[in-house]
Amino acid sequence: MSTANDPDKLQEMLNDLWEKVNKTEIVLAEEKEKYAWRKANVQIMKQAVVSKYSRMYQFLRKEEQKHLERLDKKERKNLGKWKKTELKLSQQVHDLQRIAIQFGMDFKKLDLKTVLDVKDMLNKSEALLLQYPQDDFPKWTMCRVTGLREMMLTFQRDITLDPETANPYLIVSPDLKSVKHSCVPQNVPDNPERFNYSATVLSVQSFSSGIHYWEVEVTGMTEWEVGICKDSINRKGNPPLLPGEVFSLKTFKVGDNFCLANSLIGGNFHIKKPIQKIGIFLDYESGHISFYNVTDGLLIYSISAISFQGALRSFLSPGFQNEANIFRSLVICPYIPIS
Repeated sequence: MSTANDPDKLQEMLNDLWEKVNKTEIVLAEEKEKYAWRKANVQIMKQAVVSKYSRMYQFLRKEEQKHLERLDKKERKNLGKWKKTELKLSQQVHDLQRIAIQFGMDFKKLDLKTVLDVKDMLNKSEALLLQYPQDDFPKWTMCRVTGLREMMLTFQRDITLDPETANPYLIVSPDLKSVKHSCVPQNVPDNPERFNYSATVLSVQSFSSGIHYWEVEVTGMTEWEVGICKDSINRKGNPPLLPGEVFSLKTFKVGDNFCLANSLIGGNFHIKKPIQKIGIFLDYESGHISFYNVTDGLLIYSISAISFQGALRSFLSPGFQNEANIFRSLVICPYIPIS
């Protein structure tokens, strides 16, 4: 007998069908409940994130205000020192001018009194010259910005060096991650890409867009320069740099003082101790470059609103070291994947 003609079989099939419908409805209800729970959990997490960032913004705004107040105080202090120095030097100029004028008026009088008066004037002028303020080597102002490195690390790039650009007196490591100076030039071809005067090597990577960050180990180096330059930079000879061609930070030693300089601010600045690791940040679209003291967690300096034209490349320069120095390497730090 066929199933179609068997009422019991048909009823059994109908019961199975409804059982499956019920089970499916239960599963559907469970899934709706899970979705509602997940949605609620996401909303809770959103609120937590908003709350966390709100507190962070408040903290960073307060930190920003403290930094600005500290820098304003430093500026006022420097201005006060400058005004005192200006007043003192202006007075010295006035006194020396008065002595010079009086000396000129009495020059033809050769009596003893005149000679003694002139000698007294010269002694006074010598005393005035000794009053010039001693050079106060300006200090470099850095500031700590909470969470800055963590933010920059999200844009870290795996940078390697291009040996074809390295000055003949530079040795690039086989892994293309470090460079040091050699007293003996390497037997390398003088190709157009190679620097033949500046102790410089460029990265393989070039940047025409996007946000990028990398770190360079400079421990033990008394002289170095790192930064970003135009890919079109002149590699031959020593022509003057064009504005916006190089954005760099460099250090060197003057006597017992360690000094910093950059391509934006003229002059040399004293730092208390050598820097060990430098972070370099580039935001091409916004025209922003900053340098970061990784070891001490300090922002060294930052420049913005640059109108970049064409490709940029990272560069390293260990300088031309003295033969008596122990040659150390500038090392590009390992890439740290962010999970």
